[in-house]
Amino acid sequence: TPTEVYTAWSAGADMVKVFPCGSFGPKYIRELLGPFDQISLVAVGGVDPGNIKDYFEAGASAVGASTSLFGRKSMMEHNLDEIAKNVNKFISLCPERKK
Repeated sequence: TPTEVYTAWSAGADMVKVFPCGSFGPKYIRELLGPFDQISLVAVGGVDPGNIKDYFEAGASAVGASTSLFGRKSMMEHNLDEIAKNVNKFISLCPERKK
């Protein structure tokens, strides 16, 4: 919630994880940054190759992914080639690191 974001930031967090984002989408990140533009937000939950750019465009400083990054089937089968392919796809969709 916005209150939790503010509370975490007030307590000294450098970045605040917003979870789950899948329910609200990139728009929620954009809306949170309205009053909290000084807070770095990390979008987690529901981030996938089809929407990762949208989260960054909405203002997320970072994203977190698990199942969509590694793939449930690939993990169960220990398919390292497929996992590497997924990881490289995610990396290619991320913007350059800000300095």
